[in-house]
Amino acid sequence: MERTVGKIRVYEIAHSVGMTPTEVVEKLRARGELVTTASSTVHAAVADAFVAKVRADSAPRPLQTVAVRRRAVASDAALAPPAEVSSAVPAAPEIPLEMLDIRARYERLLAEARARTEAKRRATS
Repeated sequence: MERTVGKIRVYEIAHSVGMTPTEVVEKLRARGELVTTASSTVHAAVADAFVAKVRADSAPRPLQTVAVRRRAVASDAALAPPAEVSSAVPAAPEIPLEMLDIRARYERLLAEARARTEAKRRATS
């Protein structure tokens, strides 16, 4: 299916990924493509991206290994707070949760830009 030019039928995509045409139609609709039946066509680039996504999702992922480190039993001296804390390395600023969400970040920046524009317009009026 890679490097195909033109339009591809949905049933051909389903055959290449081993799914039913109905499942492919549902997934393409969820992605925003205008497909109605298995005989509908989509652009080859859309088909290639869909096939790559399906294959990537179905590929087995390697198991993550976890290293378990055992700590030595702490004595009373080790539990005492340190006398002096070195500030050679500044603490990393805490990132707000909204910064992790791209859409929320975009909307916040857009609102700030609109507010700046509105403030400039009021200042010149």
